[in-house]
Formats: sequence, structure tokens, C-alpha cells
Amino acid sequence: MRVVVESNFDLWGEFEEHEVDLPGSSLTLRGLLEEVSRNADGEFQIIDPECDDIDPFAYQVFIRGSAYQLLPDRLETRLREGEKISVM
Repeated sequence: MRVVVESNFDLWGEFEEHEVDLPGSSLTLRGLLEEVSRNADGEFQIIDPECDDIDPFAYQVFIRGSAYQLLPDRLETRLREGEKISVM
């Protein structure tokens, strides 16, 4: 599955949209954010392991025009092909 990540962080050596191909097991918002963190060689740990959630003071994540916290499944929200996710 392919999604688009836009960010104001230098996630891939560039400050612009980046297409991400997700393996079958990473079809949730959590899986995507874990994949982004792995690809950033540890520079960005978007999901805080202490609370198993995103620190709202460090990152804002938007999907489908809303903050992820407003979605019923939060980090377990299933992604759709071609979806755009913003990490700020």
C-alpha cells in the first residue's frame, strides 16, 4: 500500500511530501509512524514508548482533515491507498 506523508521535519533528507510503500503489516497509522521512525535512523521517535502514544507537545499528526486524536481508532486507524498524512 502506498500513502503520502507530508512533514515540516527532514524525514527523508527533504522537506516535502514523500510517498511511502507500507508492507502488509503496517496498514495502520501506528504502523506508518513506526516505519517513518525506522527510516529516520532514530532521529524521530514519533510514538513515545513511555505512553505508547504521540506526544502532542512534540508532534501533531493529521489524517482525513482531522487530528488523529479525533478519529475513533486513533493510532489504530486503518490507512487507505493514496491517503495523505501530515506530521508536524
